[in-house]
Amino acid sequence: MKADKKSLLEFLESIKADIEGLERIGLFGSFARGEESVYSDIDIAVSKKREFFLEHGAYSYFEMIAKLKKMVSERFHRPVDIFDLDSESTFKRKIESELIDV
Repeated sequence: MKADKKSLLEFLESIKADIEGLERIGLFGSFARGEESVYSDIDIAVSKKREFFLEHGAYSYFEMIAKLKKMVSERFHRPVDIFDLDSESTFKRKIESELIDV
C-alpha cells in the first residue's frame, strides 16, 4: 500500500483497538507535515494507559511496541520509529506540536 498521510492515519485508526494497553497514537514527522520522500520513515507517537504497568510487566510494553512497528512496516514497507509520549525527552514538545492523533 502506498504510504501517505491519509492512508497512515486511516490504518492507525483501524489498528488502535487491537493494540492492548494503548491510550494514544498519532503520526508526526515528515508524513504528518506532508513532506515525505521515498526515503522517509514513518514516525509514530504512542502513550500507554495509566494502569498498563499495574496489569503488565515491562516486557509486555516492548511486545506492544514491536507489534505496532511490525503491523505498520509490513503494511507500508517502510521503517517505523516509535516515540513514547510518556517519556521525558527534549524532543517531546516538538513532536506534540506536529502530532496528528487518531
